[in-house]
Amino acid sequence: MLGGLWEFPGGKREGDEPLETTVRREIAEELRLDVAVGPRLVSCDHAYSHFRVTLHAFQCSGPRGRPRPAQANACRWVSVAQLASYPFPAGSLKIMRALAETRNAQSPSWRVACRALYIECGVCA
Repeated sequence: MLGGLWEFPGGKREGDEPLETTVRREIAEELRLDVAVGPRLVSCDHAYSHFRVTLHAFQCSGPRGRPRPAQANACRWVSVAQLASYPFPAGSLKIMRALAETRNAQSPSWRVACRALYIECGVCA
């Protein structure tokens, strides 16, 4: 979405497909991973300078395969505690707070995938 920043895998919903289907499809397209989509963690609205988005984060488990980013320059598995050391778009901060709260309620080994996406235009709708 924003050049040079890390972001969570995901993308646009196609038509009226269920959000869980969107999550699974986008992770398969972007990272070539098959995941089981669990409960919704958080939904939040965010306004960037030129557009608004509603972000939905879901817990996923059982990634099968090795991440192979289709468009990103890098892909890393990081702990929730490490997320703050990566530059993220402002809209991701609410999701990161919810991840931190969930981490505190679950196993410390719980991990989340994030990826770096570099695009030339800087901001895309």
